[in-house]
Amino acid sequence: IAGVAQASSTVDLPTAGVTLSAPDADNRLISGRAKNIGDFNNDGYDDFMIGVYYNSEGGSYAGKVYLYYGSATRLTDGDLTDADAAFIGSEGRITGSDLSGDGDINNDGCADVLIGAEGVYLTSSAIDGRVYFLYGRGTGCASTTAYSGDYTLDSSADAIFTGKALGDYAGT
Repeated sequence: IAGVAQASSTVDLPTAGVTLSAPDADNRLISGRAKNIGDFNNDGYDDFMIGVYYNSEGGSYAGKVYLYYGSATRLTDGDLTDADAAFIGSEGRITGSDLSGDGDINNDGCADVLIGAEGVYLTSSAIDGRVYFLYGRGTGCASTTAYSGDYTLDSSADAIFTGKALGDYAGT
């Protein structure tokens, strides 16, 4: 599953025949990415993430990324709050502007992901951009506890890469 939805309160995953709706005004625009990230929790099924970079849960333009674990059961219509886990950005980061996955950096058999946060000029440092790195987690992974619930990326990412100067837009 990969695609882009713009200026809408829903994201339609046409290849899966599924529509996921934004649950509230903070998610009024699903303008990020829907991305297959490989088998992030090592259960034999590919997983995917949806970036909603206009979400303001972590502050203005913070962004949020929703994680869905694949399974033998078909995904059904619902809303983004049905996600297995979510990662909240910080103010001005525009978290979820880009997503990358399906690589295994530490060779533990679990897909690892990069979450882009291009930044917007709300503070003197936000426009530098940022990339958050997460190791896959689950049975057989280096970390055997799978993600579940909400996480703040600034405190839960395994690594954070920040642009060196204003205008770098790291994370795009």
